[in-house]
Amino acid sequence: MGEAAELHNRDIDTVQASENPDDTGAVYVHQMCHVGEYYDRSVPGSLGFPSGGYTVSHAWTEGHFDHYFLTGDRRSLDTGRAVADFFTRKELGRPYDFSSTRTPGWYLIMLAATYAATDDPYYLNAARVVIDRVLETQDTQPRPLPEYQQAGRQPYQLGGWSRMMVPGHCQCEPRHRGNAGFMVAVLLAGMKYYHDVTGDPEVKEAIIRGARNLLDETYSDEARGFRYTSCPNTGFRPGASPLMVEGIARAYLWTDDERFGRMLRESLPIAASGSSYGKGFSMYYRMAPRVLADLDAAGFRLKAAP
Repeated sequence: MGEAAELHNRDIDTVQASENPDDTGAVYVHQMCHVGEYYDRSVPGSLGFPSGGYTVSHAWTEGHFDHYFLTGDRRSLDTGRAVADFFTRKELGRPYDFSSTRTPGWYLIMLAATYAATDDPYYLNAARVVIDRVLETQDTQPRPLPEYQQAGRQPYQLGGWSRMMVPGHCQCEPRHRGNAGFMVAVLLAGMKYYHDVTGDPEVKEAIIRGARNLLDETYSDEARGFRYTSCPNTGFRPGASPLMVEGIARAYLWTDDERFGRMLRESLPIAASGSSYGKGFSMYYRMAPRVLADLDAAGFRLKAAP
């Protein structure tokens, strides 16, 4: 099943040839019929877009490299590099910046995975450009919140990448400051990938700060789960997927902070059954091995939910 998914992603989802050579390596976003563009409008009841652009937050390379190392199929290696090359041309043709934290998160995952697979410093240099902006924009000093922004939260924000949230993340007027929790979680995962290939101590400390901020802003001990965003008017849901806790698990490995341990112990087992929906299923098993590896290294054991 894994190989079938990889070959589909490699040979259908990814642009292998184009009239514009610069499009080689592009990956469409939620594209119906993938690169076919057979429809001019959405099909009722479907989740795909009739036409789509390209974004680094919806493209991945690790599976291509894993398939190459397991099978020796160079088309997978070449495709992984082509995807990383396309998005580096697209993202770094101007001074780097981002608005959504998942964008540098997925980009760091892509670049670190490509560097680990190829040992080509080009990808490490690109990752350094991204991580420099991530570190620059993190709230390393407490960011005061005016009273109308607090609504039961702390009077400041620290360790995150606070912004005025958009509709869909906060419907309040005026909008609350904060972030979508899953986007911060993806960024922490990307920073972890970067640390894995560099050992950068500044990034280590930034991950720990970010993990604490993620709990401050979006986690409830009482609910044993996360809410979608920092908005205090959104509800909590019990349980946590591996996507939400990859950075937290690494922070726990480094700090042995019981706050991290309690969250992992109480919320992960609730969601241990995963998802039958394709996206949720694949994301669960994409992230879970890395989370479990860190928990095992920390001597941590999970018990099944009652």
